[in-house]
Amino acid sequence: MYLRSPQKLPLGWDIVEVYDGGRLLREAVMARKNRLTRVAVGIGTAIGKADRKAHQVAKAGLLAKKELEDIAKQVEGLKRQLQKTTKRLKQALS
Repeated sequence: MYLRSPQKLPLGWDIVEVYDGGRLLREAVMARKNRLTRVAVGIGTAIGKADRKAHQVAKAGLLAKKELEDIAKQVEGLKRQLQKTTKRLKQALS
């Protein structure tokens, strides 16, 4: 792909200037991926996966907290019901 005027290149492409006979050509070529780029991609991937897992854990934590609050409300209701039943039973026995 030869370029006559500066254009916006797709991600991962570079411009290489080539001297051909009496003229200078600009050619768009895929950028070479060196070891540093590959390592950076690996690090970014690992960070992305860790971030996703952290979001999943946080979401599960919120759900567990909500369920725990619901269970606590049920326990409170049963406690009140037990107190009323105990009071009625004491009155019935006396």
